[in-house]
Amino acid sequence: MINSYYFSDGDIQLSPHFMLHEFQSRNGCDEVLIDDALIDLLEKVFRVSGASSATVNDGYREPGAYCRSISGLDKDAHAYGMAADIVFYSDNDVIPGSIICCIAQDLGCEGIGYMGNAVHLDTRGNGGYKNNHWYGDEILGRTVSDWHDYFAINEHFSDIGNSLIFEGGNIMNRAISPEQLKYEVNRYALTVLGREIGDADTYVELLSTGQLDWYEFTKRLQESEEAVKRWIKYTLFADILGRIPAQSEINWWYAQYVLHYELNKSLMCRRFAENYEAFRDEYI
Repeated sequence: MINSYYFSDGDIQLSPHFMLHEFQSRNGCDEVLIDDALIDLLEKVFRVSGASSATVNDGYREPGAYCRSISGLDKDAHAYGMAADIVFYSDNDVIPGSIICCIAQDLGCEGIGYMGNAVHLDTRGNGGYKNNHWYGDEILGRTVSDWHDYFAINEHFSDIGNSLIFEGGNIMNRAISPEQLKYEVNRYALTVLGREIGDADTYVELLSTGQLDWYEFTKRLQESEEAVKRWIKYTLFADILGRIPAQSEINWWYAQYVLHYELNKSLMCRRFAENYEAFRDEYI
């Protein structure tokens, strides 16, 4: 079932290894659509691959201009909440995308795209999407019929015998050790800053004593100068315009974002996608 969440209601733990913020549309859209079956698939791949961590590069995409700026479609599998572009790690080493493709195929996944280290996985096989099967090498633009044959990987994988019980909910509304909380703090920092934070222990103390709630923490990081500038660089310029901006461009747009109350992330994504030059000229 595809569920609708609102990030403003608070970050929640969706499964043992995945949290809501990891799937939020990169344009800052408050609503997040996520298919239960997608989370189940990702957890199975996590277990079978022996991963120790994973990074969701792209989860839900807000339909319309933002989605179109990335895929050329107003609504793709990401916009239905059915897809994730993800990298799995074993300790600090990337698990090759070729292995992940084979594991996902053996688990019955019908939507798999090879992207090098990252792999696109979606749940189109459950219905509700125009094309119920697609395997493709997104680097070379090739359709793939069998990932084992494509990568000459003979080993097959199974999730039989793997099971676990998970009690979900808001991360701060259930028992959690300081070590796990620190892991979640740094995992969120990696999502929005691209790095762990040196004062993670301070945040753990504030969160565990109730001086700061999880939503306040995530918004504090999201709206920090470093996070906003990173979002401008990678979401607005790299994803939407297809180029890396000069630092002066990043600094200028950050100044506009701070100075003009009407400039929210959703609006900026839409205007960048529609007509960047005209949008920029309004603020020069």
